[in-house]
Amino acid sequence: DEKDRCPDQPEDHDGFEDSDGCPDPDNDGDGIPDEKDRCPDHAGPKRFEGCPDRDSDGTPDDRDRCVDQAGPPDLEGCPDSDGDEVPDLDDDCPTLPGPADEEGCPGKPLATLDKNKLVIKGAITFDTGKATIKKESFIVLDAIAELLGAHPEIKRLLVVGHTDDVGSAALNLDLSRRRARSVVQYLVGKAIEPGRLRSEGFGESRPVAPNTTPLGRARNRRVEFTVVE
Repeated sequence: DEKDRCPDQPEDHDGFEDSDGCPDPDNDGDGIPDEKDRCPDHAGPKRFEGCPDRDSDGTPDDRDRCVDQAGPPDLEGCPDSDGDEVPDLDDDCPTLPGPADEEGCPGKPLATLDKNKLVIKGAITFDTGKATIKKESFIVLDAIAELLGAHPEIKRLLVVGHTDDVGSAALNLDLSRRRARSVVQYLVGKAIEPGRLRSEGFGESRPVAPNTTPLGRARNRRVEFTVVE
């Protein structure tokens, strides 16, 4: 008893400060007794029965498959970037809407020919301010490579990069050219002959939407493909 801080109360031996001889009815100090706390070692509000919600999305962490990314409760707290009701975590095409039985990918071809234009479904996206292609764009580029392989009559494809107006015009021009070259390099890596590809960039000079909104700027950050021969 001389070493027991609580000689008249038995230790609860719950793995939390058991050496002091005192019971700890609320280990995480969130005001919810451990016996009623679904997460007794992690503080959380009463509405989640004492469990935290790290990303503040309304889904407590113990039921959240994506604890650091906000998402709706009906998708177990995971985001759904393309709104196809397949969470990004399970979606092979997180930026392209598609059914769950297709792993969230669209059933129609991602790349088609329309006269001298190569039309893609989805966007080629890059890391901000860089020419590094994001991995979610690989599936679209793979479809382009497949289409070029199926159409040997296409002798030359022009790959053109565009940007929004964030930053200086000179930097955006350089960025658009580097991004177009990155796309060409990717396609060459998919066995497309380098001589069939040419790259160009126009920076911010040819917008297709106002640069006054995030959506408009996203539309202007694009890569276009034109059959020139």
